[in-house]
Amino acid sequence: MNSQESHKAATSNFDITISKWLEFMDSESVILDPLHLQRVATATFSTSQKVLAVVYPRNRTELVRLVGIANRYEVPLYPVSRGRNWCLGSRVPVDNSSVVVDLGKMNRILEFNDSLSYITVEPGATFEQVSDYLLSQNSRNFLSVIGGPPDASIIGNALERGEGLGPLGDRASHVCNMEVLLANGEIVSTGYDTSLKDEISPLTRHALGPDLSG
Repeated sequence: MNSQESHKAATSNFDITISKWLEFMDSESVILDPLHLQRVATATFSTSQKVLAVVYPRNRTELVRLVGIANRYEVPLYPVSRGRNWCLGSRVPVDNSSVVVDLGKMNRILEFNDSLSYITVEPGATFEQVSDYLLSQNSRNFLSVIGGPPDASIIGNALERGEGLGPLGDRASHVCNMEVLLANGEIVSTGYDTSLKDEISPLTRHALGPDLSG
């Protein structure tokens, strides 16, 4: 297959992928507007990468489906939690002609345990959101402070090993029980198996066997 044929095949796969995404996502969640794509492809440094589309999944089910479809049709994805973690890269894909998967709409607080001092959040949850939640619960717990804005993603900061001020400022060293969606649509957990998950996983980084946290 020559380069022209490869380009046609890639374009066809992209069009099929978009049409299948729109079967379960609305037009506000699958963005093809050139001005929007240009903004996403712009950073504080020079960039030349082309963004094919931006998708905003609203929940775990949508995310799993869209990743599975993209994998089937070989459409490259570039996930971001929501951005805003200054000096830790940008939302511009590292490769050309990728689809940006923005997880900012997946921002629920899933679980909170004040006595054991842990909170479980979706990837789009922000520092401000969690801080406000802790205040509303009259919690004795608080988040370590970052140098970026309050609407930065907690998960993005942790995965990029961002530093925080205050107790437990090395946030990445205290992330436990991650649920990770792989490129092939499979979900893996870094925590214990289901028999011990509820009691132990939120409190320790390492389960039995090899550690996948990195």
